[in-house]
Amino acid sequence: MTFENIIVLGATGSVGKQTVTDIVKLDGSDQGHVHPSRIVGLVNSRGLILDEGGIGSAIDLVNDRDAFSEAVTHPYGDEEMVDVLFSAVNESGLNGSVIFIDVTALKGEGILRVHEQALKDGNRVVTANKNPLALSTTEEFRQLAGFPALYNYSPTVMAGGGAISWLRQAQNINEEIYKIEGMFSGTMGFICSQLDEGKKLSEAVNLAYENGYTEPHPHDDLNGLDVLRKLLILGRTAGFDVSEEDVDLSGLVSNDYFQEDVKAYLDSLPELDGSVETMRQKALTEEKVLRYVAEFENKDGTVKLSVGLKPVLKDSPLGRLAGTDNLVNIEAEKRAPNGHVIQTPGAGIDRTSAEVRASAADQIVGGANVYGVSMI
Repeated sequence: MTFENIIVLGATGSVGKQTVTDIVKLDGSDQGHVHPSRIVGLVNSRGLILDEGGIGSAIDLVNDRDAFSEAVTHPYGDEEMVDVLFSAVNESGLNGSVIFIDVTALKGEGILRVHEQALKDGNRVVTANKNPLALSTTEEFRQLAGFPALYNYSPTVMAGGGAISWLRQAQNINEEIYKIEGMFSGTMGFICSQLDEGKKLSEAVNLAYENGYTEPHPHDDLNGLDVLRKLLILGRTAGFDVSEEDVDLSGLVSNDYFQEDVKAYLDSLPELDGSVETMRQKALTEEKVLRYVAEFENKDGTVKLSVGLKPVLKDSPLGRLAGTDNLVNIEAEKRAPNGHVIQTPGAGIDRTSAEVRASAADQIVGGANVYGVSMI
């Protein structure tokens, strides 16, 4: 039986653990897949566990960091992850037959090199990590994203809600994109919904934090950088040469308020309640509500990108959005002159795991035969 070989980067993180569990329980040969998957590699900050025959105890290992550390077959030592990883994969004879799944939040040259080397060696990549695509140059983005059969980054925006595939199709038929507008953060969506109900900003943020909707430090959501990077990915997918410096960013909470201590940070937020409430009351007089909006505009070749809190009409797709749902509205030359709206649940652990698995299935050579029939 032929197996699809999977290496999971970030295997001991929350999304990584769920992804590993789901692959083992749902995607193996026992489930009747024509192209069953097996996990041959697990990667975290300690090192790599590699077994070309499949790691039978993968679920146990990712849920026990001490056991994981003891089982590491290739520690990093003084070497970079990319060098250790591909040296081991080459020695195992697996190189060229692996799907690398990146569910880390790693930044920098190191993780970009991992993605690039994986493709260079003839492997495939599925990534929920947006940083190699948003923090790189547009040329580096195109070197990765230009090969959709090998590189699937749908999970990076709206947990694979369909915006990336729609924009890729637009590129394929030379369809001009006029506007991309949306809310790409379940955290921001929850906070805005709380503002709609009359809660103060500080109260809404505290509720989001207590309910586990924010990052461990809420400012990693509230500074707007996560939304900005998703907007850059969409703009680049649409064919535009854009970078972080091109975006007019206004964080929901200014960096001036940042403090390392989360409690001290949250305790400082009531200082912003008055200004946000004034903005909300003014919006109400115009039949509008506040939303944290990412916007890309292309007018006669002049491109503008912005991210920030702004009033939108109550009776608009964004105005009707509630809770942690994400939404994008794309205006395009042929297929969507009046807008194409995609709305999806915000990315959670289960949803992200399901999307990376679905994206991995798309990467299987020849396509996944889900019905088990012979080709006509």
